[in-house]
Amino acid sequence: MPQSARDSGKRKSVDDAKSMVYCLYCEALNVLKGLMKFVNMTDWALRSEEQSLLIERILVLIRNVLQVPSNPEAECRTDNDASLHDQVIWALHQSGILDMILYIISSPDEHQFHLHCLEILCLLYREQTAENLAEASMQRSLNEKQRDEQELMAARRREKQRLTTKLPPVRHSRFGGTYVIRNLKSVSDRDIICHQPLERVVSIDFDREKQQQKRSHRHVHEEAQVTRRSAFSVRLCLREYCIEILSSAYNTLVRQVRRVLERNAGTNNHDDSFLLWAVRFFLEFNRLSDMKLELVSESLSVQCFHWVLTRMEHDMDMIVSDKKQARLWAKRLHVALQTFRELLHSLVALQKLKDDNAQALFDMLVNNVCYVLEYRETILHLLMNYNEAHSTNFCFFPSNEKITTHVCTRILYNSMLMYVQLRVGYKI
Repeated sequence: MPQSARDSGKRKSVDDAKSMVYCLYCEALNVLKGLMKFVNMTDWALRSEEQSLLIERILVLIRNVLQVPSNPEAECRTDNDASLHDQVIWALHQSGILDMILYIISSPDEHQFHLHCLEILCLLYREQTAENLAEASMQRSLNEKQRDEQELMAARRREKQRLTTKLPPVRHSRFGGTYVIRNLKSVSDRDIICHQPLERVVSIDFDREKQQQKRSHRHVHEEAQVTRRSAFSVRLCLREYCIEILSSAYNTLVRQVRRVLERNAGTNNHDDSFLLWAVRFFLEFNRLSDMKLELVSESLSVQCFHWVLTRMEHDMDMIVSDKKQARLWAKRLHVALQTFRELLHSLVALQKLKDDNAQALFDMLVNNVCYVLEYRETILHLLMNYNEAHSTNFCFFPSNEKITTHVCTRILYNSMLMYVQLRVGYKI
């Protein structure tokens, strides 16, 4: 039997096994969805403790499945291809689990499950960016076509360059000995003498025999953040699901989760990172798709700005006091900084809306946020006390600080310019 036929037979058997596992997984999700639907049909006041515990266990199971880290090297998937994470999302969509989660987060009576649902939402969108989802439509956009064409041309160019590269000779060089390299001076201001074979003279390296210094282990190891373009159907599904969350459940979810987190502020397991990430993601999606004020009214408020500021101050204090967990607090600080940056971006987008309610809200937020000394000092404190030994994402954290400072300064400048113009017009 030829080798190619055996390989094709093995691939076919592997594909059949994967499809069988996927079908079994979909059947299991259908069973879980039926259990959740049966329990949710019972009023929350009449439920037993076992029924509530059953819903919580199902949500924890879904969260644990989505929390499995992806391995792009083992999967060998390209962009616009369905990865294992995308297949799990599609199975959740087909089984109706996502609809049940949407029902839970849109109901104020189900507040005891909102934290679990929030973690599930963050894990659903962990590999996505709000920009890619906002640009997704039934037809591919012109920018997406141009980007794919450029990536294809670059891949062809690399392949052509690899094929045309001159291969090294199989026979070794017989010209071994001592050589004088002209126009390259040594310490004695004479032509340098090289005691190496000919192939090493071309790529001469003076650090070849030097003893390497020990690398510092004080720097934080960078964690790889996987961001990719999923399959087209998965992106459309996630985009529509994001729109449904904003339309029916976002304000309720943010309000209820903030109450739970503020109630448990003194406990050890108090972590606002999931809520901060969700606020940043959905605000950015709403701003890039179609800025609708009523969909994110819970986040565009003075209370939300104050809450994000207090979290940033708390994380900065914990970096100094809890040095053993400085990396953890720096990571949380980075998430809070990204949320504050997106709040400022949404504030700028709010100024551009031709609506009286939007302009009134913008003036109120500027007066209560940008003119308050604590907000400006917090950003200045971040810039002055940045320490790369404690902070993660060396490339992104300083850039986020600069962007946040620039946006805040720009808002203050535009507000003061409008105020001066009004004063001048009043005097005239």
